[in-house]
Amino acid sequence: MKPAMNLYGYSPKPQKAKLMRKQAFWASWSQFLPMQNSRRFQAYCVGLPRSGTHSLGYMFAAHYSSQHEPMDDDTIPHILRFLAGDYSEGQWKALLRWRDRQLGLEMEASHYLHHTVSVLAELYPEAKFIHTVREPFSWLASEINQNLKTRSATLKWRALERARYGRYDFEYEPEETALKTLDEIWPVSSYLSYWRDHNECVLKSVPADRLLVLRTQDIRESIDKIAEFLNISPETIDVSASRSGTNPSKDFDLYAHVSPDFVREKIDRHCGVLVQKLFG
Repeated sequence: MKPAMNLYGYSPKPQKAKLMRKQAFWASWSQFLPMQNSRRFQAYCVGLPRSGTHSLGYMFAAHYSSQHEPMDDDTIPHILRFLAGDYSEGQWKALLRWRDRQLGLEMEASHYLHHTVSVLAELYPEAKFIHTVREPFSWLASEINQNLKTRSATLKWRALERARYGRYDFEYEPEETALKTLDEIWPVSSYLSYWRDHNECVLKSVPADRLLVLRTQDIRESIDKIAEFLNISPETIDVSASRSGTNPSKDFDLYAHVSPDFVREKIDRHCGVLVQKLFG
């Protein structure tokens, strides 16, 4: 592993960088130990942020080992290094195995695992994947509000947002000047390009027989479908927790500042084919 570097604006402190190196070392050895597997199933929810991943994590928590974005203080810095090309394929697989040993979850709901979903599908051939999808018009407003809330969060979360949206080279257009005045809020085209790329990544990386695609608005009505997919009883899924991650407050009214017609035109341009495929 290379020396600690600036990762999308996130520079691990010396103590954190040392811990990351230790974790990589432990991972390289622990991968050869036998795996104690008492899981009834293994599943990941890898949908977009603000698409229902929080809900999926909590719906299983009453009866199964299930968490939403666990070990984020360790996982996100490692993902940033993975995206920066700091790990070999073998090192990255070892780290994922080490992380799985630490958690031992039956259900993990973490949107940022989509960056490595193809590797997870290869490492765990029996694992199932649930992909939550939200139509881009409402998703955009929700995600921008979440990004504004992240300004008070730790630097690793802001760096993860830069990795998501800062990789696109779009300029602000006159219709979205209100976004340019906000702190690290990206052009509409950057958000929608990520929406497309995240969804396409999951759909292309996971074999169809191991993937369940759920529209956000259908989660509560899909308990039987989820249970059949995972071969568990629907009574063990807590539908009352299916909106546990919802935050109805909106600090920034996107469509009071940016024309809905402008956004719809960008959706057609960047996401039109995939919107038709997912939402008809």
